[in-house]
Amino acid sequence: MGCANSRLTLSEDALEFVRLLLDNLLANEEKSIDVIANQKYFDVFQNLVFLLLNANVAHNEEINGKIYDIFIKYKLFNCKNTLFSPDSGYNLFELLGLCIKRNMPTQEIAVRLLAPIFQREKTWWKPDSYVKSITDILAKEDFILEDIHDISQLNYSGTSDWAYLSALYPILSLKVKEQVLVYLQNMVSLGYYFFAQIYNIYGVPVFNVGVYERYKSTIFGRELYYSNLLLKVRTDERCSSVHDKIDDFIAESEYMKFASNPSSYKEIGNIEPEWLLHCEEEDFKKIIRYDSINKKVKNSFYKDWFGDRLKKKFLMYA
Repeated sequence: MGCANSRLTLSEDALEFVRLLLDNLLANEEKSIDVIANQKYFDVFQNLVFLLLNANVAHNEEINGKIYDIFIKYKLFNCKNTLFSPDSGYNLFELLGLCIKRNMPTQEIAVRLLAPIFQREKTWWKPDSYVKSITDILAKEDFILEDIHDISQLNYSGTSDWAYLSALYPILSLKVKEQVLVYLQNMVSLGYYFFAQIYNIYGVPVFNVGVYERYKSTIFGRELYYSNLLLKVRTDERCSSVHDKIDDFIAESEYMKFASNPSSYKEIGNIEPEWLLHCEEEDFKKIIRYDSINKKVKNSFYKDWFGDRLKKKFLMYA
């Protein structure tokens, strides 16, 4: 076994040994093991997954298929503590999620890998990144979880499961989608940052008038950091109920007027150097031609905290 380009290269003998280990685990007559009391199989399996992800067989369909089969057979999803090691920052579900992304399973296998998550104890942590790796595959095939008729079947425990529920959203029926959406929108203890993730990362149209009004005070005065999100929501027909509110906000904010259409913004004297950080190339080139803006931008290179970033952009586009 050698190492090239930071990836382990398994020899044929090593690969055969890995196959033997996986086959022995699959041949074991025991269908389930109490992995909380006895970590033997769990540790062997998890170490194998970690090894294979860093080896030249990371995209091997046969080996990944056996890994998925072992995960199901031994009910490793029932283990409450799935940490790979105290220091690695990985856990079993993250490792499996990487396997899934690197070697996309069939729809049948993806469903088999998802179903056990609904069997975990309700109060246990839900592996949202693992769930998303599966739902990303199923959503592309327009798969719907027809057996889930109500949000209560999703086995969630509360606010802490916001990401898990968001990850499931694309493959739920219209009825259950609406239930999840309402539940997420009413999570008043979540900060604006979490709603931004629900929308940006998971694609859930969580913004309505209630959510917007709840966090308007957070956004106001910080438009520079939230403008992209608001402008995306403004063009998203799924969030049409909040469009008028966003239009009102744009009318109140000079930066939002600029961000919504930089090249057509007329109040050149209002433009601040930091505003250009968020401009696309064509808009940047057009605006930087104004002498007053060009001078402002160059002065900011050495006196503002964002100067280095702006200088790089200036050298790239100007």
